Amino acid sequence: MIKRIKLFLLLTIIWLGGGASIAAAEPIYGEDGALLSEVAVYLGSGQYTHENGQLLEAGVRMPQGIALLPDGSLLVADTRNQLIKLAKGDQVTIYAGIEGLPVDAYGLPVGALLDGAAEEATFQRPQGIAIAEDGTVYIADTNNHAIRRISLSGEVTTVAGDGVAGSSDGASEEARFDHPSDVAVADDGTIYVADRGNHLIRRIVDGEVETLTAASERYVEVVEGVPLLAGDYADGTLAEAKFNEPSGLALDDAGNLYVSDTGNQLIRYIDLAAGEVTTVAGDVTAARQLERGQELFARGGFADGEAHAARFHAPRGLAATADGGVVIADSLNHAVRYLHNGTVSTLAGSGEGLAGDRDGMNGHNLLREPTDVAVNENGDMYIADSGNNLIKRWSLYKLPELPQNEEIKVVYGQERIVFDTQPELKNGRTMVPVRAVVEAFGYTSSYQSQTVTLRKGNTSIDMEVGSRTMKVKTEDETYTKELDAAPYIEGDRFMVPLRFFSEEFALDVQWHAPLKTVILRDK
Repeated sequence: MIKRIKLFLLLTIIWLGGGASIAAAEPIYGEDGALLSEVAVYLGSGQYTHENGQLLEAGVRMPQGIALLPDGSLLVADTRNQLIKLAKGDQVTIYAGIEGLPVDAYGLPVGALLDGAAEEATFQRPQGIAIAEDGTVYIADTNNHAIRRISLSGEVTTVAGDGVAGSSDGASEEARFDHPSDVAVADDGTIYVADRGNHLIRRIVDGEVETLTAASERYVEVVEGVPLLAGDYADGTLAEAKFNEPSGLALDDAGNLYVSDTGNQLIRYIDLAAGEVTTVAGDVTAARQLERGQELFARGGFADGEAHAARFHAPRGLAATADGGVVIADSLNHAVRYLHNGTVSTLAGSGEGLAGDRDGMNGHNLLREPTDVAVNENGDMYIADSGNNLIKRWSLYKLPELPQNEEIKVVYGQERIVFDTQPELKNGRTMVPVRAVVEAFGYTSSYQSQTVTLRKGNTSIDMEVGSRTMKVKTEDETYTKELDAAPYIEGDRFMVPLRFFSEEFALDVQWHAPLKTVILRDK
């Protein structure tokens, strides 16, 4: 099963109890054009350990690859534990590999190359995973310089490579790779390999390994007197195209390949039928300059926007989507990016190249060296957040069920806030009765002499009818702030501008015009 699931779902209308309600499952965009989404930990304690068990208690060490099995369960290349793990239901178990291997001086398991039953086989820094249509698993066993297969019966075999780094084509037992990083398997069983150390794209057909792209002839003297084969850059015919440490692959619906050209900081596309390679995202300027310099890699950067002006920093794992896009684990920008219709945008991560470990809404979550992505049939995306020793899940923000009417509605996260006096628009501002909203955040409210006072713990907020100035008092300080509209009385309700909540409650406030809904989310 190739990673090419549709990323976004369409709007669905659900009829309940004889009345119309809307469940919005389509992408919702904020007022700044950002896609509203959320990131949360799916698997892992975040500790650098190896334990199995409950999803959030299990340990993984720098997971480098992930893929979805036909039943929707997730396979994880637990790279530094030398294991392939399975997340199914709420449990994490070993899918293949031996727990309890000998350890090195740092206490880390030492890998090896051994075929056999899944519970007896060994790996060495496994990374990319691909799933065939029938559920057969293929693995780029990176430090074994081999491509491995796990059959439906649980037998692990070596498809190609013998454990020794090299570059040779031919029958499986004769072929050699140099740190292969990813694999992709086509419907006809052809296996494509990102042969990172050799800077090549290879394929395996009926056990025969063939090199598809041109070998680099560029050497860099990293250590004086010791030349190192470095990658290069060239588009054009498949036989003439050159890469620089390609490390991510994804097949699209047409059976063609997207490639993370990691050392060149580019996303490339191989039209296999036409035999042509093109650059589809990233600024090629730095890659074209490599041949005149002594750098191993093109300089990375960060920029969204038009695809050929976008910047990446060590892009890794890819997932093609059915709507013609591709999701990119942009590892050293600590972000997940999306290439679609000639534009690159950021789906997860800070959008500024910052590393960290923080869940939450778009624009406020943080990742650390994400290395792979996989998208399920519901549009949720899994992220191998390698530097945090976690698997995270990205999902679209979805509105709760809402009445289909012309009234202004307010939701906080997944809950609709119900008012006894309806919100209203005045002079372009959404005004709401303050009590119903603040009580959702644990505040109490009292009204006296044209002034409402909100209290929670040692914090109090005073707002006066007709005045845009509010006074905030905390345990440590007292200060004033300006509201964007003055409060007023409607009936016996104290109405305040909704934007007040983004200031004092650290909430993201968005207006969703199609459903006349204000969306409040915790930053």
